[in-house]
Amino acid sequence: MALDRKSECNPGFGPEWASRDKCPLNVCCSKYGFCGTTKDFCGNKTVPHKTCSKTNGNARIIGYYESWASSRPCNVFWPEQIPIGLYTHINFAFATINPTTFKVEPDSENDVGIYKRLMLLKKKDPGLKVFVAIGGWTFNDPGPTATTFSDIAASVPRQKTFIESLISFMSTYEFDGVDLDWEYPAADDRSGREVDFSNFPKFMDRLKSSMDSASKGVSITLPASYWYLQHFDLKALAKSVSWFNVMSYDLHGTWDKGNKWTGAFLNTHTNLTEIDLAMDLIWRNDINPNQVVLGLGFYGRSFSVSSPSCIEPGCTYESGGMKGKCSREVGILLNSEIDDLVKANGVKPKLYEKDASKVASWGNQWVAYDDEETFKLKSEYAQSSCLGGLMVWAISHDTKDAKYNKALAKVANRKILALPVRYGSDDPYEFVDFPNEQCKWTNCNENCPSGWVLMKREDDGKRGTEYMFDESGCGGTGVHRFCCPPGNLPTCGWYTHHNGKCDNTCPSGTVEVGSNEKYCRQKYQAACCTTGSKSMKLYTKCEWGQYPLCNYQGGCPGTDSAKDTLLASSSSGSGGGSCNMWKLGPPGSHVFEVQARKFCCDTGDQKATFSDCEWYNNIGFGPKGASEGWCRSGCPNDRVRVAIDSWSQDCFGKGSGGGKARCCIPSYSDRVEVENPKLDGYRSTMKSYTDDPTCANPGPILGRRNLDFKQDNGSAIPVFDLDTSLELTKRADKIDVTRTESLLLILITKVGTSAMLEETERIWNDYMRDKFSHLTFPSFRSYVTNLPEYGSEGPIQISHAVVCNPHYWNTRASGSKTLNCVDGICTTESCYGIEERNPRALFDLERRIRPARDYRPTLTGAAANTGGQITIRITLPRYNGIEDLSDDDAMNDEAVDFAGRGDCTNAQMAHFSLPSDQRYQMEHIFDGNVMGRFMADAAAGNLRSGAVARSGPVSISFFRAAQTMPLLPNAPPLPGGANYIRLYDRVMETLGSDTNTANFVITHADINFVKTYLMQGQDPIARTRFPTLASDFAHPDQSQ
Repeated sequence: MALDRKSECNPGFGPEWASRDKCPLNVCCSKYGFCGTTKDFCGNKTVPHKTCSKTNGNARIIGYYESWASSRPCNVFWPEQIPIGLYTHINFAFATINPTTFKVEPDSENDVGIYKRLMLLKKKDPGLKVFVAIGGWTFNDPGPTATTFSDIAASVPRQKTFIESLISFMSTYEFDGVDLDWEYPAADDRSGREVDFSNFPKFMDRLKSSMDSASKGVSITLPASYWYLQHFDLKALAKSVSWFNVMSYDLHGTWDKGNKWTGAFLNTHTNLTEIDLAMDLIWRNDINPNQVVLGLGFYGRSFSVSSPSCIEPGCTYESGGMKGKCSREVGILLNSEIDDLVKANGVKPKLYEKDASKVASWGNQWVAYDDEETFKLKSEYAQSSCLGGLMVWAISHDTKDAKYNKALAKVANRKILALPVRYGSDDPYEFVDFPNEQCKWTNCNENCPSGWVLMKREDDGKRGTEYMFDESGCGGTGVHRFCCPPGNLPTCGWYTHHNGKCDNTCPSGTVEVGSNEKYCRQKYQAACCTTGSKSMKLYTKCEWGQYPLCNYQGGCPGTDSAKDTLLASSSSGSGGGSCNMWKLGPPGSHVFEVQARKFCCDTGDQKATFSDCEWYNNIGFGPKGASEGWCRSGCPNDRVRVAIDSWSQDCFGKGSGGGKARCCIPSYSDRVEVENPKLDGYRSTMKSYTDDPTCANPGPILGRRNLDFKQDNGSAIPVFDLDTSLELTKRADKIDVTRTESLLLILITKVGTSAMLEETERIWNDYMRDKFSHLTFPSFRSYVTNLPEYGSEGPIQISHAVVCNPHYWNTRASGSKTLNCVDGICTTESCYGIEERNPRALFDLERRIRPARDYRPTLTGAAANTGGQITIRITLPRYNGIEDLSDDDAMNDEAVDFAGRGDCTNAQMAHFSLPSDQRYQMEHIFDGNVMGRFMADAAAGNLRSGAVARSGPVSISFFRAAQTMPLLPNAPPLPGGANYIRLYDRVMETLGSDTNTANFVITHADINFVKTYLMQGQDPIARTRFPTLASDFAHPDQSQ
């Protein structure tokens, strides 16, 4: 008999009775052959894992920002609202993969603008990384991308294509890493294949290697449920990712209904008790907890309960909760919506502390969510479990004032910055240290540094023109030269020979810098220089100790108590002043010890001292043929020689010679306050722009480039090194326009320290005040950031628009009504056909069905057609008005209006949620006027271009007959269910009616009014008015 069913695992039955020998994820196999982690499966066995303090800290705070957030009908949370300093990483969700080419692409062209706005945050917070997330929960839905991840993982050539395109994509848009969101590998209910289990780690290994080479990060998401996590080879994947983002916020939802293991029971989707069980699956696979990031939610899962009297976890629900007005999803409420609903219904949410969840309910609605209290509990759990941080889905669900982001920052101990962190050298005035280089001896047989002065002897013993030379430690290979930097030079000399009865005392007002005993019968000659110049400053802070009985002085000299730091002990002092012998071994033994003279300095002022002194015996030239142990008495170029020890055991003691040098770093600078060079670049830019405030490309921004200021020498001063999509004009004189855009962007978004912003604002205002007084700061920032288009268009586009149209924006910011492009486009005198259609009637919004509308085109036969002239009547069916739509009708979220209503310079259109304070109308996408114009052109034998139709005219008798001509039987059904049998009725029904609603759009009355005239072939504005409007636009502040 064939075996129909097998157990999940083999508890000892034998392999022929089990589907597999062991359970996935190393979970327990019960005595009945089922896999699980609870006591029923594991008995008393537990999984040990690392624990930490609940104040251990969160290394990473990661937030996802949704690409579709900008299209929400309300409660839109823009990138500029994200608090600075909270997140270590922001993941943009999502980019997509072309299922045919396997190349990474933006999911929509609008996403690119959001990329750039997120990148602006990195300029405010240089520690922030922005990753691109690829995939998502819908990526495996039935459709073109359902198997894309599986296809890539199964093919090395496809992986190569994907990885190369990903690196290019990240480079183009400045992403710092990738978060791969393949949520359902090997899951047959989500288009997975069994081979995904083994292919995924191999794919990730290649991806990680390539990302490492490109200095990019890699993370992946993990489901929190055993059902899907069992398809991940966690041990293998851990080798190829920086961390795992665990989606521990979707434990329950409407998918539970009908599932025999869960059922339609109320349960919180971020239940900490169940999260702990999910973590158990990870610990069973020996994953480093630092690689695990715990997911939190800024949204709630809502349900419609079976009974309002039973609202505790464990009660039942009938369906997902009512669709949110902003989320527009059944069973989903953004936290911003939950706040509104809690307030509107006057309810007090309940904390379930054990589960670390909040629940609010009203009527038959029930929602579970997270807030500051539950964030704290989950953060403490993550820290005590030694996890690698917290992750949130999604940043873009927050309230306008970033309430939940701020709550997360508080519990995660992340400081939100009122002003951005310092970006590069961003103080208006800086203290710059200009080093005062010290006079010094060159190495043997080397010349002075370039530009330095070889010092002359000025002592009485000089013979003509002699220079300060010293051959100590050179062994006949040239001499040391005493050199000083140009400027205020000291006076130097050798003191004093006295026919061999040398006196090593330096004259008053000088200091010893070297010594030579070669020509002395006693003592030594001292090289001494005056101390009045800055190049001798550090020598004055030091002194040599007792000589020649050098060891009789145990420490530093006592003549100046401040000079108490020993920097050198040398048997030959500063060069050639040997101390007396201390110990001497048998003849020929080279065993001896010479006393050592002390060199002590005042190092109290670390900004004016010799420091970091080291002995060197291998720098510079040595005598030809010298032994390998010969000590060369030179110093590295950045150091000053303060002593030579010719009797060192390292040198003479080894039977060689020369001398080792004590070399110190000279630390002495003049601190001077200088202006940040950016500011001069700003002045130059503003002068050029205000001299000619025009823009070569005033339209939408299309290209790419980085913004830099250039110094006179051509080197770049990075001002805002970002991809602003502003196309550089080829005219060199207009490059300052794009620099001005960059400068305005800095001021609007407040990038930089408060002091630098203050100086930058001052420069901007000084140049703009006379011509554009309303574009000055800080008032203009307040004005522009509160405009609706600041959110929808973003600061990059706004900066471009202002710089390209300063006259217009100056007038607009003043509040003047001089240029009014908002409420109506024309007056009675300047519009055509005003008497035929009252424009104010367009603004009526009373609840009513719009009546059927007749169009009566007059058709005239062509010259060859003697049919004469007839008038045809075609009727547009009645249709619903806006007020006839239900509150949850999707059309309410698709109202069409200007992207920047009130901005006359921006003709771009966008979709919005229907506002309550504007005049909107329901309108046909395909206007009824077009049908009448088509008939008139066809009868005349003309095309719209004015050309004659090659097919010739259509007889007007056809149009007359078609008014009553029935169609053939069994005509295809019409959308909406209407059952017209005549041609004209059927044609006009397809344009839209009260039953066929597919071809309507809600649009602003101004747009609809213009459309009406355009569809009639008329100018919406009288041509005589165009010059006045054009003049007003160019200089609205001068219009009358």
